[in-house]
Amino acid sequence: MIIDALKTSMLFYIRHMELYDYLAFMWLFATFFITLILVAIIIKKSPPISFFLVIVSIALFCVGPFVLKEKLNEKYRSVEIEDVNLKKLNFSNTLIATGTLHNRSQKNFTTCLVQTSIFKKNDKNYMQILKPIEYQPMLLGEPLLLGDFIEFRVEFDDFSYESDINASIKAECY
Repeated sequence: MIIDALKTSMLFYIRHMELYDYLAFMWLFATFFITLILVAIIIKKSPPISFFLVIVSIALFCVGPFVLKEKLNEKYRSVEIEDVNLKKLNFSNTLIATGTLHNRSQKNFTTCLVQTSIFKKNDKNYMQILKPIEYQPMLLGEPLLLGDFIEFRVEFDDFSYESDINASIKAECY
């Protein structure tokens, strides 16, 4: 389930990349290649330092895209989710998650992706985050203007889990 969420989020992000995204990724690739050139120059003088630089550059190259995406979303595409409410219907196996999505950025958005994950309510097991009970992405096609908000509603049909639950709702707007 978490792989589906990551895949959906990354594909949505790639489809909606803007100038700042391209510049950030060009900077990441340039830094990676400059580090490799530096390694090629230093390798004969100091192999341990060059090995360390290779390990650091590969680690940054692997982690960098995720950090860049989060930082750019924080700075330029800031949205806030409020008034989250979970309700399990009594006479059917349906769970409804509702909330409000606020535009806190300095620009208007044309589309938003709201991803809702439902977890068992268990404070002791952190591995449950990797495998939610239910996961559902929802695309909001209506524009979200500067300082405005949209109410959303996500329905989980055939939801038969009876114990206490928590919800994690994430939103990305472009």
